[in-house]
Amino acid sequence: MTKREAKVVDERVNRAYTRSCQNISIDIFDIEKVFVVGRDAISHGADDATLEKVLRTFVETIRKD
Repeated sequence: MTKREAKVVDERVNRAYTRSCQNISIDIFDIEKVFVVGRDAISHGADDATLEKVLRTFVETIRKD
């Protein structure tokens, strides 16, 4: 994957995270874990709606509030 492709993937994960988990507090050290989960979902063909569900499900397991 090129740097440009990686940037596009990370932007997609960031948008999905913002839409689905906006007011959920997580530990700062868990942010990279969110991106790993998101990148994995995208590599398996997740569309935006599925990506949001996957991220929300994961974030529910690490939430701090």
